[in-house]
Amino acid sequence: MKKILFTILVSTATVFGLSSCYDTMDDKHEVEAGWETFTAPTSTVSVKETTYSETAVAVSVSDLTNIIEYGIQYSTASDFASASYVAASTKEATSDDINISGLDEKTTYYIRPYVITRNNVTVYGDAVTTTTSAAPVFDIIGTYTATDYAMDDDGNFAAGTSTYEVRVAFLDNSKTEVAVTNLWDGGETIVGKYDAANNTITVAKGQTICNHPEYGVCSMMSVNNAVTSFTDNTVIKFTPLGGSMITGKYEVSCSLGSFGYYYTTMTHNAE
Repeated sequence: MKKILFTILVSTATVFGLSSCYDTMDDKHEVEAGWETFTAPTSTVSVKETTYSETAVAVSVSDLTNIIEYGIQYSTASDFASASYVAASTKEATSDDINISGLDEKTTYYIRPYVITRNNVTVYGDAVTTTTSAAPVFDIIGTYTATDYAMDDDGNFAAGTSTYEVRVAFLDNSKTEVAVTNLWDGGETIVGKYDAANNTITVAKGQTICNHPEYGVCSMMSVNNAVTSFTDNTVIKFTPLGGSMITGKYEVSCSLGSFGYYYTTMTHNAE
């Protein structure tokens, strides 16, 4: 009796299951025919120019339909171990120029393009190589192309949209007293003490950095790196390899208030 009941239950469940699947499921081929398919995007990269510390490349993709991001990956290893990524600035166009900075001199870099598809698959293109040149070595004296970075309301520093020229020279008969002219594009000269062992210029606070036609004398007031308090000096760091300088943080103030907080980067011009 138990054997007959067991057989009937299995038979009933099986018939019901087959009937339900037949009534509700579409044919597999009909379902797949309704899917939208995408061609796998391809990408390429080419090197435009390389210096001792940066390279400019052009990256392009074949199609924007199915991607969420594209850009380049670079590494000093051919297998891209410990690689870095730089995304294109837009995904609305099929090509973009990308600048890679902070590279080491006399070093070969491997660069390949990548595309991230909408289903989160990363597709790489063929790699190219480029080799940085030897960095020039400069003395501190000379002219520099300068860029000011201003602090915004959120406490972040952003580069200005223009550059200007700064001149650095020793004062007459001195090996340590240095004149820095036109910092902050103010047209004035400030004086600091050069430490050749550490490649730094120490500038005392309160020196005139600009004589503004409307607001009068503007002073360079030194602040700490966190911009939480004033300090006695602003330290300018010089790097002979590549000829770069960067100031510490400073405030530009006048009798009516402040223009805000800044730091300035400078690149030595080849003579």
